[in-house]
Amino acid sequence: MTRRSPLLAALAVALLVPGVAAAKIRVVSSIPALAMIASEVGGQRVEVHSLITGGATPHNYSPRPSDARAVADADVILFVGGGVDDWTRDMADAADGAIVLELLPRRQGGDDHAGHGHDVHRDPHVWLDPGWMRDNLVPAIVRALSQLDPPAAPQLEAQGRVVRERLTNLEEDIRQMFEKATVRKFVAFHPAWGRFASRFDLQPLGAIEESGGEEPTLRRLVTTMRAARSAGVATILVEPQLDQRVATTLAAELGGNVVTVDPFGDLDSFDRNTYQELMLLNAAAFAQAMAIGGE
Repeated sequence: MTRRSPLLAALAVALLVPGVAAAKIRVVSSIPALAMIASEVGGQRVEVHSLITGGATPHNYSPRPSDARAVADADVILFVGGGVDDWTRDMADAADGAIVLELLPRRQGGDDHAGHGHDVHRDPHVWLDPGWMRDNLVPAIVRALSQLDPPAAPQLEAQGRVVRERLTNLEEDIRQMFEKATVRKFVAFHPAWGRFASRFDLQPLGAIEESGGEEPTLRRLVTTMRAARSAGVATILVEPQLDQRVATTLAAELGGNVVTVDPFGDLDSFDRNTYQELMLLNAAAFAQAMAIGGE
């Protein structure tokens, strides 16, 4: 009679006994929006952790001990690159054997963040474009998770197709929200919305901050004010993570107000803890801002 080894017996129990599950794939992302998509693709197979939480931005992020532990234990690390969250690259060095997905790899001899907010093709805020996420991030996550769990590859590929379809539908829903807009111009406090604007045929008139985390210069303020007045735009889009006092003062000077958008999301919130909720919330804010502050 052949005896079963203790290791094989334990494996059989793990596979057959209800309630005993295989270890989850640990995914760490720099910002919540990436974690949201990873969670949709991986489902119950993944455990996600975002280094940035509600109220913080990549520009003021300071790693906590729990973040360092999460990165060190990660199986997959997701970050944008392009000057947005490059500190993640240094943290990823501590993750032995993790798959590191940098969405915008560094250019040789180039300035990652050059043209931030001006040239849409170099704008690093790619996660605010649902079409880009569908065509680039989702396949990358499917490949990474399939590499770590080959038997689950067919299911992961199927779920990837589901998520891609959701993002296509999301893009169409947002496009319909803007379909009848006669005014498609806007002013934002932070130059994060170039990719979003390009996808949905909107026109940014400028941003109060020229680059994230930098105090706006007087010249920048004057230029933005003139552009807004010339276009008849009186509403400024602000972000909950940033000080809104300057934007509020400028909006008052223009005879308008501020409307809040959120480029990052918050996994602990009740209304923007999924990518679809986040982007629909932002689209509604844009529609409101353009209706209030348009010509």
